Amino acid sequence: MTHPMKSFLKSWSWVILYVIFVYASLPILPSIWNKALEHFGKRLDYIPAILFFISGFVIIYYIAFHLGDRKVSSYAYLSLVFLAALLIFNKLELPVERIHIFEYGVLPFLIGPPLTKRRGLASDGQKSILIKILIIGFTIGIIDEIIQFFLPNRYCTISDILLNGISVALGLSVWRVFRPGATSAL
Repeated sequence: MTHPMKSFLKSWSWVILYVIFVYASLPILPSIWNKALEHFGKRLDYIPAILFFISGFVIIYYIAFHLGDRKVSSYAYLSLVFLAALLIFNKLELPVERIHIFEYGVLPFLIGPPLTKRRGLASDGQKSILIKILIIGFTIGIIDEIIQFFLPNRYCTISDILLNGISVALGLSVWRVFRPGATSAL
């Protein structure tokens, strides 16, 4: 029989490692970004946009060829999610802020599997799992901003907290298509 703590750590290891990476990078990220700006100049502004479009193509490829989902409704739903993300993406003035969409948008893909593995996805539990993913992701974003409050050259802003939460929600919207049994849910 597996010890509960060992089972917990195994299920949540990717979430824990990712969050440690995000929090550990907080003190050094501004200097890395500034060095990259010195080296690449304005070309660095395009990196988040390139990431955005590559992730969109990967998601479409995965849905079409791995999941075998050819329903128009899945693609229409994802198109609306990506349109919302694109509108937010274009409103952000600083390219470094655009990274939040990816940084926090990936969290549902990491948080979802341990929650669904533990509870399954019975129809009565789907909404509960989605809410838990949103709350956990939003909490991770709030803690990120609280840590930044205590770091020199970093700022804790309400707009970043909201952006982190919106990014989790956008990621959660995409994750809904990928979760087990999702192709029949749309």
